[in-house]
Amino acid sequence: MTTERSTERNVTSPRTITSTAGPAGIATSGIDGFAQDAWRLFHSGGKVVKRERFSRTYAAEPRTICGSAADD
Repeated sequence: MTTERSTERNVTSPRTITSTAGPAGIATSGIDGFAQDAWRLFHSGGKVVKRERFSRTYAAEPRTICGSAADD
């Protein structure tokens, strides 16, 4: 069995949120969201005998900016 994947489509940018400064605030760079198809290919005798398609949508992960201690 092998897997093929399509290119990413419907790419969405992460939103930006502001967190508190200090140990509770963790800065992150964010991750784009996207949709993608994948096909699971079943082989027999060196030939593809069955294809199963799966579609997934991944939500964007927000970019987090932490406030500085001077903001308190």
